[in-house]
Amino acid sequence: MADFPGMILTAAGRQLQAKAQIGQALTFTRVALGSGATPAQPEALTAMVDEEKSLSIQSFEVLGDGTSKMRVILTNQGVTEGFFVTEIGVFARDPDTLQEHLYSYSNSGAQSDFLPAEGGATVVEQIFDLITVVGTVQNVTALIDDFITIATKADVDELRPYIIPAAGTVGQMLRKATNAEGDAEWFDPSEGYDLRIASVSEVRTAVEGQSVFNLSQTITSGLAVYVDGLRLRTDEWDALNATQVRLDAALTAGQKVEFVNNEEVGAGAGGGSMVTLDGPSLVFPGSSNTLTITNHDSFSTYAVATDVGTASLSGATITLDIPGGASAGNLNLSVTRNGATAIFQIAIGAQSVAQPSFLSPAGGASGLSSGLLLTTGAFVTYPNGADTHSESDWEIADDAGFTNVVWSSSADIANLTSVDVPAGTLSVSTTYYARVRHRGGSLGASNWSDSVSFSTASTFIAVPSITSPEAGATGVAPTGPFTSSAFATDAGADTHATSDWQIAADAEFANIISDVSASTDLTSHTVSSGALDYSETYWVRVRHRGASGQVSAWSDAVQFDTAPLAGQQEFTEPGTYSFIVPAGVTSISAVTVGGGGSGAAAEQNWPNGGGGGGGGALAFENDITVTPGEVLTVEVGAGGATAVMQQGIAGQETRLKRGGATLVGASGGGAGARGSGGSSGAGGAGGSGGAVLSGTGFSGGNGGDGKVGAGSEGAGGGGGGAAGYAGSGGNGNDAAPNSSSNTPGSGGSGGGGGGGDMNATAANVQEGKGGGGVGIYGQGSSANGNDASSLTQWGYSAPAGRGGSGGDQGTSSGGAFGGGGGGGRSTVGFAGGNGALRIIWPGNTRQFPSSNTADV
Repeated sequence: MADFPGMILTAAGRQLQAKAQIGQALTFTRVALGSGATPAQPEALTAMVDEEKSLSIQSFEVLGDGTSKMRVILTNQGVTEGFFVTEIGVFARDPDTLQEHLYSYSNSGAQSDFLPAEGGATVVEQIFDLITVVGTVQNVTALIDDFITIATKADVDELRPYIIPAAGTVGQMLRKATNAEGDAEWFDPSEGYDLRIASVSEVRTAVEGQSVFNLSQTITSGLAVYVDGLRLRTDEWDALNATQVRLDAALTAGQKVEFVNNEEVGAGAGGGSMVTLDGPSLVFPGSSNTLTITNHDSFSTYAVATDVGTASLSGATITLDIPGGASAGNLNLSVTRNGATAIFQIAIGAQSVAQPSFLSPAGGASGLSSGLLLTTGAFVTYPNGADTHSESDWEIADDAGFTNVVWSSSADIANLTSVDVPAGTLSVSTTYYARVRHRGGSLGASNWSDSVSFSTASTFIAVPSITSPEAGATGVAPTGPFTSSAFATDAGADTHATSDWQIAADAEFANIISDVSASTDLTSHTVSSGALDYSETYWVRVRHRGASGQVSAWSDAVQFDTAPLAGQQEFTEPGTYSFIVPAGVTSISAVTVGGGGSGAAAEQNWPNGGGGGGGGALAFENDITVTPGEVLTVEVGAGGATAVMQQGIAGQETRLKRGGATLVGASGGGAGARGSGGSSGAGGAGGSGGAVLSGTGFSGGNGGDGKVGAGSEGAGGGGGGAAGYAGSGGNGNDAAPNSSSNTPGSGGSGGGGGGGDMNATAANVQEGKGGGGVGIYGQGSSANGNDASSLTQWGYSAPAGRGGSGGDQGTSSGGAFGGGGGGGRSTVGFAGGNGALRIIWPGNTRQFPSSNTADV
């Protein structure tokens, strides 16, 4: 031991001694050793500077000279790390609070001694006497630990016959032979024995703030602690020595504390801790494995370790991770419970491809069809990721030993985890067996899977095929119809009950858009409106079901593209507009018609007639690429306005534009000229027909010339017809004053006919008539100049131009769309017809002049 100077009473010790002087008990509880430095004021200490070890008191004696002698047992049992013993303290209990206080203290300073850790080469077992001041107190006691005693050799020799009887062999156990003192015998445990366990307990009532308890009937080894009936975990209290316990949390007055000796102590059978495990006995490199402590309890402390990989513990679950580079062999998994350790040996397997398992068909399945699908679980290696799946071997046999294989697919690189058994391979009403093995690129083949047995149905339904649409078809209506081949059987007889139709957005049918089982759509199926989108790619497949319940395999899937969304928009009033390309539309076709020019008025006060206005041009462009949401500019040209005492007004252009660029456009008809020259003058010239600005199209018809009339009024020329889809518009007829005939203009090719002149010699009324317009719904019938009976004015026939391709017939003014106005006989020339623009889509299937151009 270290060389300690005399013990010094602390301030707390003096207070305890003062209480003892007035008759209260002074009870010493324990002695403590520490490694702390010499304090400046040891009297002020309330605890050791650095307490390392608590010692029990073996005996106590009041010497009568104001001091007492304590005999203390010192061992290095429980010392986990050796230390230099520099301080020693005596603790006593306050009789009022029952709390423990540092009573006296001494520090050896540099005269210390080293106390080694337990388990080393040095075993420390010492008894020393400690003298401390007690004054004249008569009621002085100490808590004596009867459970820790160091005996002399003579003591042991005297007791040996009673403790270890003579004889006996390794592995035998000792038991009482009779109730006589010392009468014991050795026996073999294999004979069996009865074990009776009786719990020992003691109950204490805590005072306010109490945390340290001295045990009188129990010991700390195998101890369980309960506070108000709730058990404390082992990390919530500490054993100061064999008979003293310190709780982590101080208690309140009146709380009940029960100490019970009934816990497992030491090792179980075979020297290991009392731990049982449930988990794999074989693990593989690269794997993570789970084991369970089956007898786990939350009041014990556990620790795990392994000599290969890593082990961690969460509650009762052990996670054992094996590194990928681990070699085949064995590992040792250590599980420690309450200080006792058990070793579990677990085998480490070599790298390999795992045996696959069948997912379908299920073992024992019956009534299966000919077109059978075999599927397995995923490719797995030990360690995980050690290889890649390169091939699979598939076999079907009609016997469990696979001596008669009826179908196989060996070294199959395309069908790794699933394969379709070809139709016609299997027979009806037959039991078969299937198995598979996986192959890695470097590790080779796995073991064959466990075989699965299945039986086929008595009838096989033939696999149907999609007959419409054809593979790769485009422009398919989103609603179909979709058709299949007729129902048939490969073996047995059955009737068609239902059909399953599936349409998907992918060839693997992972994203199924429509899934219908129908008893009416057996070989022809119409999809609900809105289920499929326009301008999308889909796949369709079908399978047939018989009345017997048998079902065919799925047909081969057929890919097709739906038609783009169809629609149209027309602009028939002069002005500028925005056209927003609808969603899903990527191409359009458009037709434009320029405005017709107006006819001119006759020269005032003279019979010099005005010329007729020219017809507007027509132009179209097909399959114009556009983007959904794109904004295009529409400009619709007006027809020339009525000319009052002036020459005619030209018709305006009509265009479809992207930004500043014209995609398609047609100009308006020219203005008719006014007559001039007075008495020796002449009629005005007719306006020229409009021209194509962009795209495919034709020019409008020219207006007819005005002439000098009879009497005071002139003779006006006819208006030119609007251009057609197949040729130019008809020309207006020149005026023929004083003629007895009413002559129409020429015909137009798919466009308007030219206007004629109206001859009325008796009334001296001779004005030109308007040219016919053209329709915007695609090419129709061509127009001729009107016959004289179809238009009557002032009781006389008036040969205005007919409309072409659905356009309006002219009157005095030009017809819609694009007809030129008639020339005037006096002060007024007549207006031309307005232009127009029409857009249709999709542009790849709807095109001018006549492909699907009607409204939809």
